[in-house]
Amino acid sequence: MKRTNIFLKAFLFAALALGLAACETSSSVEWSTHTYETLGFEASFPGQPEESSQSVSTALGELDINMVAVEFTSDAYMVAKSEYPESYVNKDSGAELVETVLNGAVSGAAGNTGGTILSSEDATVGGYPAKNAKISFMDGSAVNYMQIILVGNTMYQLQALGEDKDALKANADKFFAGFKIL
Repeated sequence: MKRTNIFLKAFLFAALALGLAACETSSSVEWSTHTYETLGFEASFPGQPEESSQSVSTALGELDINMVAVEFTSDAYMVAKSEYPESYVNKDSGAELVETVLNGAVSGAAGNTGGTILSSEDATVGGYPAKNAKISFMDGSAVNYMQIILVGNTMYQLQALGEDKDALKANADKFFAGFKIL
């Protein structure tokens, strides 16, 4: 899906660029829970995350993307929230459209990084349809653990990206477990 591809490309590339410039590691900082009432979620992050937003032109019109992220030398943790037009997807959308939107987010992440989808599984988070995925990229030297949740016309994308695959898996699980839709 074109709108998802554009979003993920900007999101992942910004995260990687910032992550490579950071000097701390996620293993050297404390995790804490942060509440973002205006964005509709709370999440646990290692360190102090920063908020940013951008508007992206898509085939569906302008989409506002709100991101909360923390980046380190070899890993990054991000939550992004975007709202699609209710005329496209909403709480009454059928399972087939929901599956298409979630699969499009995973495929877009892999395609825009030249990555390979290693796994993609249906899930439920807080009673909402979701997808858990693992994508290998940067010629297999890095991995992106994703959890994508669709709440009506709102998509939440959680991403844990990094090069140390073993340490990242444990942190990704902790990051996903610390996310709550308000």
